[in-house]
Amino acid sequence: MNLVQDDDELLAAGALLTDIGVPSPPKVILELSRMVMEPNPDYRTIAGLVNQDAALSAKVIKIINSPLFGLRKKVKSINHALTMLGMDYFKKVVIQSSLREVFAGGKDAHRYEKLWENNVAVSNMCKKVAEYWPKAGISSDLAYMVGLFHDCGAALMMRKFADYDQFYSDDWPPNAAHLLDREFERYQTNHCAVGCLVARSWGLSSDMCLAIRHHHREFPEQEGVSDARCLWAILRLAQFVTGYVNHVHDGGTHRDYAFEGMSLEDLVESSLFQKLSVSLSEVLSFINEVMEQPAPPVIRG
Repeated sequence: MNLVQDDDELLAAGALLTDIGVPSPPKVILELSRMVMEPNPDYRTIAGLVNQDAALSAKVIKIINSPLFGLRKKVKSINHALTMLGMDYFKKVVIQSSLREVFAGGKDAHRYEKLWENNVAVSNMCKKVAEYWPKAGISSDLAYMVGLFHDCGAALMMRKFADYDQFYSDDWPPNAAHLLDREFERYQTNHCAVGCLVARSWGLSSDMCLAIRHHHREFPEQEGVSDARCLWAILRLAQFVTGYVNHVHDGGTHRDYAFEGMSLEDLVESSLFQKLSVSLSEVLSFINEVMEQPAPPVIRG
């Protein structure tokens, strides 16, 4: 059942995508997206899949042999890399590398650096949120994937509009509604709608598409979308905590941080937290745990 129904907002986003073209999804992403949903993915099958793409295989091995991972022995094959890293981390390396090439690669890769780093940080945080609140019923792999795709629309708008670099900056309006209004006024669409259509064209589930579409505003009342609401809530919380961590690392405090115009207390009292059934004290405990952990590395190259 397709829960993502076209309306004026999506039609405008579709016109933009018709103009610039939707990147074709790499086969490895489509297959890995399916495999991450399986309870016991097969190592040999995944290694064989990645080996079919020589360029991707070479890039993954190069990344794994970089100082980022600090391995004592050089990895010489995808099978070896999978054994060394384990399934979970290996999938992250492959998916991040492949998506980066599609949405933030090429000769202008430097333009997308800030966008990409935020995208990866939010996706890692989505995984942590899903693991911390298993009662939401969303797998950590699914949460990770929706986080990794959530700003793909912004990457395509950056490709289309020369001034989108400036728009995608620390000076975004603090009020999410104003953000989307301002974006629509300037570009006649917004990155959430563009991202939703890209995700749909790549075969992501309707739940993931809906979460991506509404990640800067309240989720609308709609029947049959309980998983989409939970994904949306996880993504919103991940955005909040990612921003908070960056804020504190930059010298800020709990009391002077606001996410899209909302304090932590405001956010917890909003409808989003009703979807996860979490309390303020639980969120604070989660944030404290996150602050004590080293940030996962951002995979470049």
